[in-house]
Amino acid sequence: MPPDVFDIEEDLRLLISATNAVQRVGGLRLTTATCLSELLPLCPVLLTNPDVGDGTLKHLAQFLYNLGIHNVSLRRYMSAELELCASLWQALRISLRDQADPDVLMSLIKLFQVLTYENCVVLGPWANDLISFLIQEVIREPEPEWLPFATAILCNLTVRSKNAGARIRKSSNYRPFSKKLLHFLQHDSRLVVVSCLVLVGYLAEKLRDVVYAPANLSMTFKCVFNVLAIGEAPLTRHVACDLLKRMLISETPTVSSQPLPTSTGRELATYSDFAECIQKVAGLLLTLDPLLEESGKILELLTSLCSLQNLRSAVCQAILHWRSSGGELITPISVLSKTACLPVSNSMDAQTPIRALRLLNILLKEAVDMDRHVADYIPALRLVQIVEENVKTDLDTGSPNAGTRCQRIAEGLRLAEVLSRDDEIRATLLGVTSSQLCGHLAQCQFLTNPVSEYMSRPPQARTDPLPEWSEHGTSIVLALFLLLNSLKDSSKPHKEQYWKLLRDARLVPFLAFALTSGQHQQVFNALYVLFHCAQVDEFDRRGLADMVASNVIEKQLKWKHAVAASLDTSRENRRSTDSEVLTEKAETSNRVSSVLDDVVNQLGNGLENRTQPSASLVASLEEKIAKLQAQLTSREASLLHAERLQRFATSGESEPLFLRTENEKLTDRNRILEADLSDALAAKEVLVEENRKEMQITAQFRQACREMTEKFERASSLALEKQAKNEELMLDKKILTDDLAESRRQTAERDTEILAKNEKLGSLEVELAANKRKATAANKQLEDCERRLATVNSDAEQRIEGIRKMYEMERQMEKKAVDAERAGLEAIIRELKEKATAAEAENLKHAAELEKMKSCFVETNIPTIGIDFTGKTVIVDGRAVRIQIWDTAGQERFHSLIPAYIREARGAVVMFDVTSRDTFAELHKWVDIVRKKSTNDVAVMICGNKSDREDREISEEEGKRMAVELGTTYCETSAKAGHNINALFEAIARQSLATTHEAPTEEKVVLDSFEAHRDREKNSCAC
Repeated sequence: MPPDVFDIEEDLRLLISATNAVQRVGGLRLTTATCLSELLPLCPVLLTNPDVGDGTLKHLAQFLYNLGIHNVSLRRYMSAELELCASLWQALRISLRDQADPDVLMSLIKLFQVLTYENCVVLGPWANDLISFLIQEVIREPEPEWLPFATAILCNLTVRSKNAGARIRKSSNYRPFSKKLLHFLQHDSRLVVVSCLVLVGYLAEKLRDVVYAPANLSMTFKCVFNVLAIGEAPLTRHVACDLLKRMLISETPTVSSQPLPTSTGRELATYSDFAECIQKVAGLLLTLDPLLEESGKILELLTSLCSLQNLRSAVCQAILHWRSSGGELITPISVLSKTACLPVSNSMDAQTPIRALRLLNILLKEAVDMDRHVADYIPALRLVQIVEENVKTDLDTGSPNAGTRCQRIAEGLRLAEVLSRDDEIRATLLGVTSSQLCGHLAQCQFLTNPVSEYMSRPPQARTDPLPEWSEHGTSIVLALFLLLNSLKDSSKPHKEQYWKLLRDARLVPFLAFALTSGQHQQVFNALYVLFHCAQVDEFDRRGLADMVASNVIEKQLKWKHAVAASLDTSRENRRSTDSEVLTEKAETSNRVSSVLDDVVNQLGNGLENRTQPSASLVASLEEKIAKLQAQLTSREASLLHAERLQRFATSGESEPLFLRTENEKLTDRNRILEADLSDALAAKEVLVEENRKEMQITAQFRQACREMTEKFERASSLALEKQAKNEELMLDKKILTDDLAESRRQTAERDTEILAKNEKLGSLEVELAANKRKATAANKQLEDCERRLATVNSDAEQRIEGIRKMYEMERQMEKKAVDAERAGLEAIIRELKEKATAAEAENLKHAAELEKMKSCFVETNIPTIGIDFTGKTVIVDGRAVRIQIWDTAGQERFHSLIPAYIREARGAVVMFDVTSRDTFAELHKWVDIVRKKSTNDVAVMICGNKSDREDREISEEEGKRMAVELGTTYCETSAKAGHNINALFEAIARQSLATTHEAPTEEKVVLDSFEAHRDREKNSCAC
């Protein structure tokens, strides 16, 4: 083997390894890959060269297979322009003749499957030979290893060409082949099963009636869906997707833009497994690489299913409520959102992101129509990001993918229009699709799109065709208007942009182009925009009508030019044929004339020396020959004229037939246009009536706008006044801030002084604690004495009672002894009381010093928890009376403890806050509790605290009226100022003693008012 063969095989191996992934091959283009554009035209030569070895042939087929399976544009180039199938069949035939290795045959047949899948494949004589070979391979026993690919190739040829189907039916092996089809429906290979289903639908009528019968239709659909979900060999899912679309969507042409379902697909949504099958197909988006052609096929299938009215809701519901069986968090909708943002340059098929965006738009629109929030399926921020990335796509009108970029922008605007119907996401959406961005998109199309300049020219001057992206640019303007119409009620800037776009005269050419040259959806959107344009009085309706009419005239002119061009071509062909015939005749005549001239010259030269008769004979012969030449020339001319007339008659017979056909087409077209005209006139009348109503509404709206303007002016003036007041307040705030800083500085100085005083206060508190301990010890001694006194009194009474009956004299004596003993004890008690009084005076002295050191009342205090106990000794009528004070908590949770302490009480003081009416209102409750729970005849006083406050809510007269109403006495105190504190306890002690008849009641303690107390404080000495 020559060394260069090894080099070729090694290079092919490197090419195979370099092209085995879509990421490496998907972006290849012949215009950019120069080496590829030079290599591919050489492949037919290599395939048909008999000197090429099996290894080289196999590697070359594998390399071409990688290119075709991963790159659609290269596959179409090889199938159509390169016509590689013819060379491939020749290579396959040579390999079969030479009994090549099965791997070589497998590689060639797999490449055949890929190339014949495209609709643009060029079929030639090789197709008949290939069909015969494949049928033999299908019915051969045992089954060859390339059986799945052989059935797939037959399926591709049958779908692409009716002649191929007819050739299969005329085959001598068709009967065993049709029997094999029924057997292959249960084959292990899914590619064989789905290919046989296609072949049954096109070829076997009896078997088709069984497989696609209503009773078996559900099983057939389930089988196709399972093949689609599982897949197997390359292009298996492609064939399944195409079969499903043919089974569901009718190919019958209609006027409506909405596709119609076939008879087999009308009841598909009622099948029990339909939702599960759709979810399986949608689940493929999670596993397939979005760059693969299979992903684009799945997206195209789901979008086609959603386009059918009877399936749209069911398909959308199945995808929206997709649930993972394996616990994955990702969903088909999240995959669609990711695919919709793929860059154009990185995708194998530039339409894949657009299909994903279009399907996402349909699904979210269905969710919004069901009153569901789109954030339940995709996070709101992710949706806004999708809109932003697509709407803000860079648009270079000179790039080859300008049309694709325009489509992405238009689909992004349509998605934004759907999302604007959701209240939860509308606010966020307003920030992304701002009015400035909307205005920029409109201005970009108005300035760069050639539609404006093209529609402004007369029909005769529209010779240059529009670029492909201009139609998609028109869709951007229409989609932008729909978005502004949806957002104008939520944003004032968008509303202004909406009216600005309506009033822009450059909108008219885009509407005229969309109405006359757009697709169904463009015409629908243009009519919707035109309906809104009726609100603008200055809208150029006449200009729009002229442009629409001129576009119709342009189409008529183009048709006339096409007819004239075809006639000119036929005439030119006739002229060229006539000229060729004349030239041929002239050349023949010239050849004959030259031959005759030679003969005459020879005769003349040979007879110069003859006699005169011979010369005359020659002359007569020359004359006769001249006449014969003249007759020959005239007859040739008449014959040429007759032939020309005959050709003209023949062409004249075909030309009227052509003209009659064109006349019938024009008549049908005219009839359709008349029907459209009548519909347009009816629609015009409706629009005129609606326009009149809209004008009335507009007048009312303008009146409301004027009123709103006046209100706005008044509000503006009020806002200016408020702004002036706000400035004044800001100035006051600055002054107060400076005062606050000064106050904080003074407070810091005072805090320093307080710290110094607190140190001295600590030492005094230590002394006060020691004095309290002494007073406590004295109180204990006094209690012991009182207990002893009580015991003595009890014994004395018993003795007096016993002796009274028997020994009166003795009782007197004992009484004197008892009195003497009592006097001694009383002396001891007085001595102890004097000590306690001295200790208490010492405590009061320290407390006074503490009060003086603090020089301010402590506003905060620890609240009472449950019950608190303290004691106080007061002097009543010269007698020292010890008062046990039980301070009860007022909180609700401690109410159950209060009766236990009130039960033995002999006096009660019910306090309230004169600055709080709520505490005043509670007096009834607490007085009732005291009187009901006490077992003694308790003395009750009500006391209003904080009498020194200026912001009091309860006056002294109102408190006295309450005391009269409750049957109690009334007083006011101030804990902060020390007002009426001692007098309060003296008064309650006196009343308590009065209830037990232990002290006279005619003497009363005077409770002065806080004003009198304050006057005494001013007149007193501070020493």
